Amino acid sequence: MMHSYTMEGTSHWAGLGSLAISQELWNAYSNPVDPFKPRIVRIENVEDQPLYQKKDIDLLVHSYRPRTMDSAVSSIEIKADTYAAGDFPGRSDQGNFFFELVSNDTRNPRTPGCFVYCEADHFYYLFLATGTLYTFDCKALQQSVLKRIGFDAERFLNDPRSLTDIRMPGLKHTSTRIGGVVRYRTWGVALPIAQVLRWAQEDGVRVQKRSMLNQVHSAACQMGMEQAFLDKVPLEIRRRLPGPVSAAPSPMQQPVRVSRPNPQGIPMAA
Repeated sequence: MMHSYTMEGTSHWAGLGSLAISQELWNAYSNPVDPFKPRIVRIENVEDQPLYQKKDIDLLVHSYRPRTMDSAVSSIEIKADTYAAGDFPGRSDQGNFFFELVSNDTRNPRTPGCFVYCEADHFYYLFLATGTLYTFDCKALQQSVLKRIGFDAERFLNDPRSLTDIRMPGLKHTSTRIGGVVRYRTWGVALPIAQVLRWAQEDGVRVQKRSMLNQVHSAACQMGMEQAFLDKVPLEIRRRLPGPVSAAPSPMQQPVRVSRPNPQGIPMAA
């Protein structure tokens, strides 16, 4: 039996995740004390450029190492999920990741999902409601997960048989309606976070995790969507936010100026 899995991927939530991560990266890497650590030069937001949309890349990060003057460019895909998962008080790595396998099941061949075709160097998965951020080496994560779930590209993308016939644990779909009519469905797999982390450890996939709850809250205030954000945050998590929590946007520090290119940060997994 197939169940629908709802992941709100609207632009304002994606923008919230991008702003929070950008500011955290800038704070961490704009002026590192260690001269051997990379320092950012600039970052380009390329999510609206067709060339990079085809590769599912959101950011291009330009950096250099002050000691050697070696320069580098790395790419990041950001997945901002409103699903309340990740770390809770006294409990870690709760809930599921959701990895998209097919983005449109009405095309022939079917359109591969972003997790399948992503070519970014780093994959950032941020659970906005808890502020839990997981960062991975993208290619290594793809290989680990797709191998473990037995993903068959021929069956998923080219086989005319319905995807509802596939028996894969965690396989779920969302429906896209246009004018009240279902036009197509997007398919993906919901996998327990703890299970994916075990696979990553066994397969040698580099993983980092950090809490960004305060940074997400700050970004939400700057974007004028604090209440919408708080509505997503479980009460036990909300209590961890510093100071009184108001329903209206709070006066915060000046937001990072949004532009393309825009100086912000470098991958935490670098």
